[in-house]
Parts: sequence; C-alpha cells; structure tokens
Amino acid sequence: MNAAHLHILINHVGVLGFAFGLGLGAFGLLFSKHDFVRAAFVIFVIAGVATIVTHNSGESAEDVVEHLAGVSEASVEAHEEAAKPAFFGGIGVGVLALLALIVSRKRDPAKAIAAGVLLAALALTGWNIYVSNLGGAIRHPEMHSGG
Repeated sequence: MNAAHLHILINHVGVLGFAFGLGLGAFGLLFSKHDFVRAAFVIFVIAGVATIVTHNSGESAEDVVEHLAGVSEASVEAHEEAAKPAFFGGIGVGVLALLALIVSRKRDPAKAIAAGVLLAALALTGWNIYVSNLGGAIRHPEMHSGG
C-alpha cells in the first residue's frame, strides 16, 4: 500500500462517515431517538479524525500520482484547493459533535444543538461530494469526457 492508497482509503471513512452520520442523526432528531443522535455525533468525531489523516496524506499521495500518465497537474491542484475548506469543515463538525456529546452526556441532546450540528454536517457532505468528484477525476478522465 502506498500513500495514494492510504489517502483514498481514509478519505472514504471521512466522506461516508459524515454522510452516514447525517442520515442517522436526522432520523434520530426526527423521531426523538436520542441514542441515534449521540451515535451520529460519535461518527462525526471519528470522521473528523479521518479528515485530518486524509489531509495529512494528501501531499504524499500527490507525489505518487503526479508523474503518472494521464494525470494532469490542473486536476490535482483543483482537488487540493477544494479540499482545504473540506479539511477545516471536517475538523469543525467533528469538534462541534464532540462538544455536543460533552454537553449532553447526562441528558438528551438539545434539539437546537443537534439541528445545528446536522446542518453543518449537511453543508460539509455536499462540499465533500464536490471534492471527491474532483479527486476521482485525477485518475478517471472519462468522468469529464462529455460522452
């Protein structure tokens, strides 16, 4: 396994973690299932940590793929620039979720707090989809062939 493999593997933990946690948390909030909301917060914390690992493996992954045939510097740079807000957003949602867990450790999570964390996770999930698409285009030029 090289740095590019690690980057892609860990990236999926964060991207899918935020998306899965969002669904779980929305279900919990909608049906007043507080354990589901707490579980979503735990998933967000784990996904936030995965975001840090993903970010830290990005440069090494770039070193592996930048000289491969079919890889354009422009596609790598576009992915790298879009990933910066995703990195800070992932840390932000992870920290918000951790704080929400701490605040609600002896009682049910407040709906307003849960809704705020879930809205942040929704925005981040949308951005992560965009960043992932750019990352996929680095080695999959057919994504932009127009046919």
